[in-house]
Amino acid sequence: KTIRRHAEFLISDLEKEPVDHLVCHKMQEITFLSLCETSFNTTFESRAAYEPFFSAMYQINMALLNKGLSYSGQIWWIWMMTATGKSYREGMAKLREFVLGLIAERRKALDEGRTELHNGKRGFLDLMVLEQKEKGELTEDQMVGECNTILLAGQGTTTGTISFCLAYLCEFDEWQENLH
Repeated sequence: KTIRRHAEFLISDLEKEPVDHLVCHKMQEITFLSLCETSFNTTFESRAAYEPFFSAMYQINMALLNKGLSYSGQIWWIWMMTATGKSYREGMAKLREFVLGLIAERRKALDEGRTELHNGKRGFLDLMVLEQKEKGELTEDQMVGECNTILLAGQGTTTGTISFCLAYLCEFDEWQENLH
């Protein structure tokens, strides 16, 4: 349901502005929204609510791509002093702000007993917040690190998987029929 809803969002946007490079960006956007919904049990009321953080993820990915292409032999701390390294740090700071907001939101929801289950299960972030509350073994930095791993590592792999699935569905009509 989650990916289908976001795919419909993608199609409606592409009907307004059908540009090839936009497809990749929109697929990344779908992935970001799907990861937030399934892992963090978080949905957004509008694009304005998540755009700064989605843009931060894009900024981080572009900085890392630039590092891989331009600074592959340099020491990390030297790269961090470059303009691209600064862009990376800014993106990471925005992403940290986003994740800390999610943690505070999920903590408040758990405290108030108003957690919503996603497909009958708690989201990953809810489980971490619950673990922190019950045992106190997870720090906020550790929770931010885990969320960043899901968002940053999951972004590329999930976007690629969804893209290939959609490409195959477009190519093979009988697969589309089987899904319907």
